[in-house]
Amino acid sequence: MSAPALTVFVLARLLAGHSSGTLLVLGEPLILALGLYGIAVFALNRRWRASFAVMLALGSGAIAIHLPVQLPLQRAVVPDWLRPLRQCAILPKAAQAPIRLVTWTVDSSKPMAATLAEIEAQHPDLVVLLGTDDPEVGTALNETLGGEVRFFHQGDGITAAVRGSFQYCGGTRDHWTVDLPGSVGGDAQVLLTFPHIEHVGVMPLMIVQTDRPQGPLDLPGWAERLEDLVGVVAEAAHVVGSRRMLVVGDFHAPNRAQSVAQPLRSSGLRPVATPPNWPTRLGILPFLPVHALDQLWAGRGWHAQRARVISSRDQTREPIVVDLTPVEAHAR
Repeated sequence: MSAPALTVFVLARLLAGHSSGTLLVLGEPLILALGLYGIAVFALNRRWRASFAVMLALGSGAIAIHLPVQLPLQRAVVPDWLRPLRQCAILPKAAQAPIRLVTWTVDSSKPMAATLAEIEAQHPDLVVLLGTDDPEVGTALNETLGGEVRFFHQGDGITAAVRGSFQYCGGTRDHWTVDLPGSVGGDAQVLLTFPHIEHVGVMPLMIVQTDRPQGPLDLPGWAERLEDLVGVVAEAAHVVGSRRMLVVGDFHAPNRAQSVAQPLRSSGLRPVATPPNWPTRLGILPFLPVHALDQLWAGRGWHAQRARVISSRDQTREPIVVDLTPVEAHAR
């Protein structure tokens, strides 16, 4: 390995487990484009050694930031009232039927009717929309699913619809909110609820809403807040019980970032590999998505069969559709 490639590898490994590694993963497509440009320029000028050195540096850096990192496990502090909810996550009977879940972060100021029609055509069992609490949108979804819809008005709003109902744990409430580390005046939070899907049963569902970076200068601070935020989500999943849990949300970062993935993995969750869904546009021009910013994590009681995106011309992100099968049914 050349000296530049070795230097890049060591630096990338040092940053991979740090919050700064999230920024590296986000900027990976841009870094790759610049690297390929450099390779082409050196090659055209017949500077083969320099071209090869840039190629090695790109490859070693990519390997370094994606290799798993063993980070010190630090338990975050979560509210004590989460612990009694564990009884709601323990099912007396194992589920045998698969489910289809759709998650999508929307810009409510832009058209979404055509994409919603495509979502409804998928016949989902559970739909989570972040960025809207429009009653018309929720009503349309509820008519298709034939179940129950819930609107959460924090931040930009969240709409959740299920082919079934949202269960009351303890007989008084059907959802709980945990505030997450975020910017001053931000809306970072996680919603916990227990949807019951017909022929499947009850499952714990956590919907994560994070803060956006407040401009380029806030990126390092935002990455640190995201790391702290994910720690709280992971501990909440561990306390409630992660085997049957589903975690969906807008993390504003891919699940390949080690500081995001490690805490969630340690709580018993596994990332569901999904196609990129952002950005669909660059200004007014169509663009090829490079990252999956809407993440889905599933407990060990679920097996991900298939994940795909639905094309959305008017929004900056595409909906993600995931088919999940209970491990008990998959083993049969």
